[in-house]
Amino acid sequence: YFFVGRFLGVEALGVYRVAFDLAMTPLEIVVTVVNRVAFPVYSRIAHDQKDLEAAFARSFRYLLLLLGPAVVFLSFESADTIRVVASARWLPAVPIARLLGWAALLRGFAELYPQIFFAIDRAEYAVYDALVSLGVLAVGLALGLHFFGQRWGLLVVVGVWLATYPIVLFVLARCTRRIAGIQAWPIVKQLAPLSGALGAMAVPLAALSFLHLSALGAAARLALFAGAGLGAYGLYLRWVLGIRLRDLR
Repeated sequence: YFFVGRFLGVEALGVYRVAFDLAMTPLEIVVTVVNRVAFPVYSRIAHDQKDLEAAFARSFRYLLLLLGPAVVFLSFESADTIRVVASARWLPAVPIARLLGWAALLRGFAELYPQIFFAIDRAEYAVYDALVSLGVLAVGLALGLHFFGQRWGLLVVVGVWLATYPIVLFVLARCTRRIAGIQAWPIVKQLAPLSGALGAMAVPLAALSFLHLSALGAAARLALFAGAGLGAYGLYLRWVLGIRLRDLR
């Protein structure tokens, strides 16, 4: 917020704050639940590297199962969401919120790692994680906004967010492999099938976005998009991946 206000001004900061809260709130809710469940599990099996690796990979799967639909939904329906929960004056935040949703997903993956560090009694790596995240993000924002802020505005901020967490995730994956023997491949195997489910959800949302639905109110459009998207997502999970509601519980 300091960097945005300093380089782009208070008006841009207000737009950014709305976009940030809209994109990051689902993350904060979901990752809190996943980590609250995951930590005691990790602690009980910390002595078993194979079980710990499998449990950690499942945490990524659960996070994507729960957060992925919110990210896809915001990619198509940020405008109506802002109209309903805020007001039309904040519509300039729409393109920023759409992109920040994907940054939130990457950030969520990164926030799963500290629980592993705590469970195996290597909490100092959680401190290193925080320092790396802060350093890369702060330096990226300062340099990006200084050199490109006047031309590209808040898109620079989004670009820094999207570039920061692949770097952070790479560092975290290397550290976790070194100190806990946890490989990245089991995580990839857990996440890959779910990309199809998110794609299936995006299809009806993309189709609806081409229709002229201005006669409907913002709340009605939200309900229509949510029903179509979640319906397609649920059907893909059930009939293609064999995941039932009780499996998610």
